[in-house]
Amino acid sequence: MEKTLEGAKELLNSILLTDNTPILFLGAGFSCGASNKANAMDGCKLKEYIYDTLAKDKIGPEDEEEVKGYDLRKLSDEIYRIYHGKTELYNLLHEMYINTRPAEFHDYLVKYPWKNIYTVNIDDLVENIYEEQGENIVVQNKQRLISNSKSTQLFKLHGCVRNMEEGVIFSEDEYTELITRKLDAKLNKFSNDIQRDNVIFIGARMDEPDIKYYLKIYEDAGCQYRNNKLVFIDYKPSRYLKKEVEKLGAVLIQASNEEFLRYIAEINYQPDELDRAKMDLSYNGIYLLDNIVKLYKKPYESKLYEGNFCVWQDVYDGWTFEDSN
Repeated sequence: MEKTLEGAKELLNSILLTDNTPILFLGAGFSCGASNKANAMDGCKLKEYIYDTLAKDKIGPEDEEEVKGYDLRKLSDEIYRIYHGKTELYNLLHEMYINTRPAEFHDYLVKYPWKNIYTVNIDDLVENIYEEQGENIVVQNKQRLISNSKSTQLFKLHGCVRNMEEGVIFSEDEYTELITRKLDAKLNKFSNDIQRDNVIFIGARMDEPDIKYYLKIYEDAGCQYRNNKLVFIDYKPSRYLKKEVEKLGAVLIQASNEEFLRYIAEINYQPDELDRAKMDLSYNGIYLLDNIVKLYKKPYESKLYEGNFCVWQDVYDGWTFEDSN
């Protein structure tokens, strides 16, 4: 389903103005307009820069054309082989992405009470936005998660420029390891959250192998038939993204990052302490029955026995049964 921002406001309000506030997922496109040494290079320009800086003088002329044609992930593996380790590439990435400065419109991000933000970006843009606005944020950039349910949490799925010691996800081998690794707490949490909560994606081209993997889990689990929604914000969506959105039963809103962030500032959602307590319950998987009952359909015909997931109304209306013997 495709919508303009104006045409999607009713849908967005139903997602944003609720106790169960949505998850925010940030892709590489979210950093557009920010400033750092990389100047928000896209993947192609970043690949060229890494090649010219670290690979060009280290390979023979007979291999130059082949290596220059590698994609970014394959080139990163080649850099690791050339230097027998990751230090050189990590140092370059740190230099390029540390202290990423927000554009003016990025500051609107803090105008909404996000609970969980996931990002595949290694830069520190979101950290700087919150810190400069005097807002608390817990940065989850380590294997072991920090326990905190009060502040906004930022999950750095591909590593963090402020904690390079934990590693980053850039090469083909690193992506493969991440997908096959079962003990990554951040990705495991995301795979659970996406099956339960509404998720808004900004700047996500959906070409990251691990994200495609978790969306596939979402699709295979039949989650597109549940009540939670996936919403993609993209000013100029690709044909590929449109097809993925359609396959997932998601919503595509054609709007820029700035337009969306200005909109969340305009709605000025400021829940009081009671509302925040309800939000905390929702994020911990505890829902108020009074709120659930308001969503029940009348008349209701359960699809439980057609193989669908059991929902609260099945239980409330007595569609489930117990063996009395």
